[in-house]
Amino acid sequence: MELTYREDRRFVWALIAGPWKIEELCAASEPVLAECLTRKQDLLLVDLTGLVRQPVSTLDRYRLGASVVVFSRKLRKVATVAQAEFVDPRKFGEQVARNRGVNIRVFTDLDEAQRWLLEKEPAAP
Repeated sequence: MELTYREDRRFVWALIAGPWKIEELCAASEPVLAECLTRKQDLLLVDLTGLVRQPVSTLDRYRLGASVVVFSRKLRKVATVAQAEFVDPRKFGEQVARNRGVNIRVFTDLDEAQRWLLEKEPAAP
């Protein structure tokens, strides 16, 4: 598995590609958070579309969702883009992360992910 970053001044854009194991993918949250903090950026786009296709179990989805808890209260928004085959129609992994305080959404369309990431949040009453 390879972790690289694409230059974008609006957000940190992490690209994760290649063959992978669930342990590696879960462990990637720490260096990605460190990059966000170094850049003083609270918006993150994680692009998983370059990952080699393989089955993803419900337990793997749970582990992935739980592994991003490190982003809670440190990042304002996290958009994740993946191939449709990786995304559970019920978005179980996303729900696991959201239940742990991470403002995250999972997308299959890069443009849609960027739009959500950059849209203004309504002001609190």
